[in-house]
Amino acid sequence: MLTKRFRVLATALTCVAVGLVVPTPATADPLTFYVKNRHTGLCLGVASLPIGNGTDVVQRPCGDPLSLHWRLLEDEGGYYRFVVSDLRVETATCLDVTYASEAAGTPLQTWQCLDTSWNQEFRISWWQGWSTVKPSHATGKCLDHWSLNATSRPLVVQENCSFEPRQEFAFQTAP
Repeated sequence: MLTKRFRVLATALTCVAVGLVVPTPATADPLTFYVKNRHTGLCLGVASLPIGNGTDVVQRPCGDPLSLHWRLLEDEGGYYRFVVSDLRVETATCLDVTYASEAAGTPLQTWQCLDTSWNQEFRISWWQGWSTVKPSHATGKCLDHWSLNATSRPLVVQENCSFEPRQEFAFQTAP
């Protein structure tokens, strides 16, 4: 079993578009941010409390009590883990692809961070101020949202990559 070492993302990446910033140590405490969808303008959050294993990840207005602050932890091989940074969470909780499925339409959830869980690792590709987030275990999949209706709270899912605004995200520093 390979033991993975984590280190805090320390590369200074500045998003050009819409004034959103990928946080660096100088802009966040400590590297805490919202993950904001380009199409909806909503942020990754949870459907309900308590936050724990199996809690659905949905989109919420940024700043909503159920929108989440996240930290990025860099893993080996250029992958990252999204760790919930919230006082309501008692154990390290990560963004997780349900059942490690590779199928399009699989919802994302929160789950206890596991050192060997590849369905909690994501590759991030930045381009013109926005990023695509790709699960490490599912080739050709990107984070997406279930509904194109920006007023609902759609589930966040993995879907076939189409590089449309609904699959583009920005990292906005949290207050």
